[in-house]
Parts: sequence; C-alpha cells; structure tokens
Amino acid sequence: MKEKSKRAGARSAEGERGAVLILVLFVLAGLAVLTMEFSRDTLLDHALSTTSRSILASKLLLESGGQLAATVLIRNNQEALPDHPRKEWGRFARLLQKLSAELRGSDLSGFIEDENSFFPVNALFYERPSEKARAERYAALFIRLLATVMVLHGFEGDLEAARQRAGDFMASLRQWGGAAPLDEESRRWYLAQKPVCLPPGRPPRSPDEFLLMRWPGLDQEDAAGRAWIRQVLLGGAGLPGLLEHLTLWGRGPMNINTLRPAVLAALVEDPNQIKAFVNAIARYRDDSGNRLDEGWYDGIFSAHSVPRLPPDMLDIRSRWFRLHLTASQGARKNRLAAVGWVTNTYMSWQYRVVE
Repeated sequence: MKEKSKRAGARSAEGERGAVLILVLFVLAGLAVLTMEFSRDTLLDHALSTTSRSILASKLLLESGGQLAATVLIRNNQEALPDHPRKEWGRFARLLQKLSAELRGSDLSGFIEDENSFFPVNALFYERPSEKARAERYAALFIRLLATVMVLHGFEGDLEAARQRAGDFMASLRQWGGAAPLDEESRRWYLAQKPVCLPPGRPPRSPDEFLLMRWPGLDQEDAAGRAWIRQVLLGGAGLPGLLEHLTLWGRGPMNINTLRPAVLAALVEDPNQIKAFVNAIARYRDDSGNRLDEGWYDGIFSAHSVPRLPPDMLDIRSRWFRLHLTASQGARKNRLAAVGWVTNTYMSWQYRVVE
C-alpha cells in the first residue's frame, strides 16, 4: 500500500510540474507574441514617421519652389519687357539646380512655361457681339491646328480634307460650349451615349471633356474609329495630340516669342508656306543676338504671306504661366503643377495640384 501511495504521489507531482511547464510555455509564447507585435508596431511607427517627415519635407520644398517662382514672375512682370525663354523665368530650371546643390538629401527641380505659348480654347467663345470677329479668327486657327495634327496621325486624305473634318469638330466644340445651338442629330447622338452626357453649354474646363464630344463626319461607332480620334486628341506612338497644344486658361493673346511650332503652323493659310514660315520664326527666336521687341516678326509674316493678327490675338508679352516642380526626398518624389496669372505685386495660382 505504501508503494502504491508513493507512485500515486509521484504521478501527481509530475502532473503538477507538467501543468506548470505548459503554463510557462503559454506565458513565454504570449510574451514572444507581444514582443513581436511591439517590434512590428515600433517598425511601423518608425516607417510612418520617416514617411511623414519625407512628405513634410517634400511639401515644404514644393511650397518654397512655388514662392520662388512667384517672385521671379512678379519681378519679370515689373520689368514690362518682352517675354521669351531667355528671361529669368526661362532660366528657372538652372536656378533650382543651384539651390538643390545646397540641400542635403533633397532635390528640387522644375521649370516655368509661358501659358500663352499654347492655343487658348476660351478665345473660341464670346459673350459680347464686339468679340465675335475675334472668336471667328481664333476658330480658323483652331481648325488649321487640328487638321495638322490629324495629318500627323495618318488622316486618310489631304490637308484640305482634314481641314473640312476639323471644321466639323469645331462646330461640335461650339455646341458643347454654348456658342451654337445643339442640332437634333447631335442631341440624339449624345442621348445614345452611355452614360448620357449632354453638352454643358459652357467652355470645356477639363481636357477629358474633348473625349466626350461628337465628331460629325467621322465614325465614332467603330472601335478603330474611336481609337484614332482618341489618338488625335491625346497623342500616341510618340506623336503629340491636339490637347498638348491647348490651354484652358486665359483668353489670349498668344505670345509670338514663345508660340509652339504646331500653333505657329496654324497661323499659315497656304500649306506650302508652313514649313518655311515655322523655320524662319524659330531661327530668329533662337538667335540670342536678336531682339524680340514689338513687330520683329512683321517681315517674316509678309515674306510667307501670313495674315497679320491684331494685338489682342498676338503679342510679345505674357501674364499667364505654368509651373512644374518635382521635390525628391530620399526615394520619395512629389510633383506640383500650377497655372496662374501675374501682376506687378502678386501671383494668383488658378490651378494647383500636388501628386
């Protein structure tokens, strides 16, 4: 009996020690989990802290770049001299390079563009009868600009045929912007689209709106036809589209000192004179010894039979500008794009987006 009692007591002691061991293992496992969770949270907090610091630093860099750009543009406007890329705003990229060389672990790059180097879509619309003739002249330029882009993207026809189809789109653009009534055929077409999107009756505010417009004379029901129209508008195969030459800000005048080659080509009525005219303008502007004052281009216009535009359509100064900035903090990059107009005392950014 005593032997049995001893064996029972031993088994009981072993059971208690086993229970304690299991409890200890549970506690150790729990501590390990807590330690891992704490380590993970610590690493996560560190990562978030690093990211937050990076975002904050990038934001401060972009803000500083925007303030510097505003200072440069205000000073430029105060000078009241012709605007061209040889001015201080045109050398803004080099200024940022010098500043970035003084930064530790950060970089700020970017450039300023003349917004009046683009074709002003808003100039196609008018509110007062006195503005109608000006809008009509801008419409003729738009048609020639679009036709040139169409030919560039493989339009099946000559330039004259392209101009006719471009005129059809111009008519649709006017309906979209409320400058012309919506005809019944166009109304039926818009109602048949999914989702339905009728013309808003005001000038387009986003480039995406051009993709929603009807283009009479072209097949928009066929997938290949829609793809080609999209390519003409947005660009593709390494070629620029129409929207790359447009601005939705301001109403002109365009700046002959900075006007993009495609828009320069739109000034020419005779297709045979386009290449020679654009090259002559580019050669004169690129020569740093030439002054780009009022009327410097008159002789070139006359030599290539290009109609002279009034001062409210073509000028040598600008008040609208576009700013591009990229702030790099470690592996992180943030970008800013802004468009605004300038006075002698302040810069008013009308559009501003940070990515």
